[in-house]
Amino acid sequence: MYLNNSKITSVETLNGILIAVLGIPCVFHVFMIVFMLFSKQFGGSLISFAVAGFFFLLLVGSTVLIGFLILRVGKMRKARVYNSLIEEDHDGIITYETISSMTGYSLSKVVNDLIWLKSHNYLVNITVGRSSVRVDLVSDEHEFITVSCPSCSNHVQIRRNGGGRCDHCGTFMRLKEDGNVQE
Repeated sequence: MYLNNSKITSVETLNGILIAVLGIPCVFHVFMIVFMLFSKQFGGSLISFAVAGFFFLLLVGSTVLIGFLILRVGKMRKARVYNSLIEEDHDGIITYETISSMTGYSLSKVVNDLIWLKSHNYLVNITVGRSSVRVDLVSDEHEFITVSCPSCSNHVQIRRNGGGRCDHCGTFMRLKEDGNVQE
């Protein structure tokens, strides 16, 4: 798994709590703005406009913060999608174009998301390169096995339940159930 699940879960929980805590005062701020502007007792006075302005600023600030938190929750959901695509890839290398076509996100969005998620340690044990995401071979020692390439006899590390590509000759290979390598 390339997802820092505990960190993502804690951030999602915190964001949900903050959205709920900020959402309730937003309703109060709207009520206070309407009350201060249209109340017969306060309506039309300079103080009522000042207080309404104060509550309007609080409303705008809370709304912007809630929007930021919602966007962050969206990135956490994307991290789960990207993780599943990386896990399902057999050779440990998946191009941005492939991710873009599988998710429907634009190429620039995929690259920016992956860089951001990696830099904030939401996705771990991967390397974000120029054109693809590569699984770090140190992610789980039991997941990889060293085999000899059937084409050039170079030693290659491949996923135990998947495959890999020879860095020397480019041959893609899979590990068969009997432990032998198949091109």
